Amino acid sequence: ADQDLVERLAGAAATSEIDEILIRKQIEMLPTVYEHESVDTVFELFRSNPRQSFFPVLNANGEPRGIISEHHLKEYIYRPFGRDLLKNKIYERAISHFVEGAPIVGLDANAERLMNIFANMDGSDCVILTENMRYAGVVSAASLIKVINEKQLKVAQDQNPLTGLPGNRAIRDFMHEVGRNDDQTRFFCYCDFDHFKPFNDHYGFQMGDHAISLFAALMRRYFFSEGHFLGHVGGDDFFIGLSDWTREELNEILERLLSDFHDDVVELYSPEDRAAGIIRGHDRNGRERDFPLLRCSIAVLELPEGLLLDDVNRISAAIAGVKAQAKDCESGLVFSSFQAHSA
Repeated sequence: ADQDLVERLAGAAATSEIDEILIRKQIEMLPTVYEHESVDTVFELFRSNPRQSFFPVLNANGEPRGIISEHHLKEYIYRPFGRDLLKNKIYERAISHFVEGAPIVGLDANAERLMNIFANMDGSDCVILTENMRYAGVVSAASLIKVINEKQLKVAQDQNPLTGLPGNRAIRDFMHEVGRNDDQTRFFCYCDFDHFKPFNDHYGFQMGDHAISLFAALMRRYFFSEGHFLGHVGGDDFFIGLSDWTREELNEILERLLSDFHDDVVELYSPEDRAAGIIRGHDRNGRERDFPLLRCSIAVLELPEGLLLDDVNRISAAIAGVKAQAKDCESGLVFSSFQAHSA
């Protein structure tokens, strides 16, 4: 895991994560129908959504099967007695009879893959997205083109599309530049959520994104001066860099940041989960177990005055060691001096 952190901090932002965030912003949560329902249900949907030309069709488990299009029903709608025929018990057919194929892919698919799938589906109205096999919305061709264009811009700007914070290239440049400035004490803070995966799995990506945006907003509230640097490593990992503070001053602000985040994030849980203080979920190996509620831990690496260090890989490796301590610490906040760490 330490090597993963070194690679993340020393490398460019993963474009797959940028894809995921941009695609999520374009998702349209269309109303759905179940394949076992009668055609009358669809007529009612089209009547109450006159601008919509199709709707996703799900099976009994909430898994997408395709779409039902208005044009597919028109031959019945506009034919004499057509609607009566459809509703007649002798001729009645379930919605499943009218389902048309549509690309169905997971939310983690990248933008290029979605475009390729779309290009190979002649006349398809949309791509249906799933999360844990369940319907998660649709994305149109126009929205996908918007995603591709915005992705190129965000990659060029090295900016996280969810939080608007600088990405790994800017973080790396900051560590390199400030590491050389040895006439003052410098602090590199690595912030990382604990138990984020079970929270995200249980409550869905929108709530996960909300938690990430909450933390970014709190960072901006406490670190707003010109000399403060805020970065978004990716996912639920953030970076704060600053100079010329005392350890005591920084400790007080970071404790407040963690406390505020805890107070905000517990409100995202259901009253039952909040009262229990745990949720059931799966770890990264797929094993089911109980997890504590989401929190953030912060590893702070101090570069003392007089120490010149511009090797980003060495700094990242040192931060990774402190990060492991912070995750095991009850307060979630650990300081370490680079000299003490490297000794």
